[in-house]
Amino acid sequence: MSGFLYEATFDGVRLDVLAVSGSHGRAVVEHTRPKRDGANNEDMGREPFRCTLSLVFIDHRHATEQEGDAQQRFETIRSLWDSGEPRVLVHPYHGAVICRVAGFDDSASADDDGIAVTATFVEEISLPPVFAAGAGAVPRVGRQQVRGVQLDTDQVLADFGFTSSVTQDSYDKASEWEADPTMTTRQVQLEMMTLNNRLNAELEQFEAQTRIDRFPIMKQYTRLQSTLRRAAEAVTTTTNRIVRLTVTAAMPMRIIAAQFYGASQSDQRFAELRDLNPTVNGSVLVPRGTELKAYSPNSQAGRYRQ
Repeated sequence: MSGFLYEATFDGVRLDVLAVSGSHGRAVVEHTRPKRDGANNEDMGREPFRCTLSLVFIDHRHATEQEGDAQQRFETIRSLWDSGEPRVLVHPYHGAVICRVAGFDDSASADDDGIAVTATFVEEISLPPVFAAGAGAVPRVGRQQVRGVQLDTDQVLADFGFTSSVTQDSYDKASEWEADPTMTTRQVQLEMMTLNNRLNAELEQFEAQTRIDRFPIMKQYTRLQSTLRRAAEAVTTTTNRIVRLTVTAAMPMRIIAAQFYGASQSDQRFAELRDLNPTVNGSVLVPRGTELKAYSPNSQAGRYRQ
């Protein structure tokens, strides 16, 4: 077998995808009381994302042992289904979603050299979202890639006579993420969720999820969301960038480290500050107005040295 359409991963296990389908629903409740003049439909929010992947497990000659062994990968996925525990599914075009394996059907033939599987994944919405993309590969997406998809999306919208503000905001946010290394993963995550919600709201406004003739809009918004997700991960995993601190009041360098990174990291961070600022005496008060170099707050303490 060859010519797979997509590649995905589940808990880091490679999946070769022949076909994919998914459902995106919203829970709507119809109330007949106390509305005497008619029913009142209430939107209860987004339902969990559900998708079905048609997979084939075959050996790959030039892959690593873990990626190439079809039987091993098949047994790993089956054990994850048995356990029922949620894991990260890197969907071929939706990006990363925390899911459980809700259904698992397998078959094999003597005329074929692989194991065919139909697996259904259901989003675990009680857990926070994750950032991952590219079937387990390290993402290298930035504002320029977001810009390209944004322009393509604006062109498709213009073809339908629509305009959008959130597409430009998506590029602006991606630019801000790159320009401000002090942003925490949590901040980027919240902004990413806000953009996703706005994009989904526009899809409903344009009826792109229900009208087949507007599928190009749905396709471009999916691309934009996926590219934004990968850009967000690229930012949050770039942890060794240097920022500059301006001391606002004379104080010891150890206190500066505690204020900027938190008391629990003060010892390691104090050592890092001394390494980064050899001309500043760490044992005395650092004068007001002094500019110090420091690693961004979302970096890992003690990991980097000049």
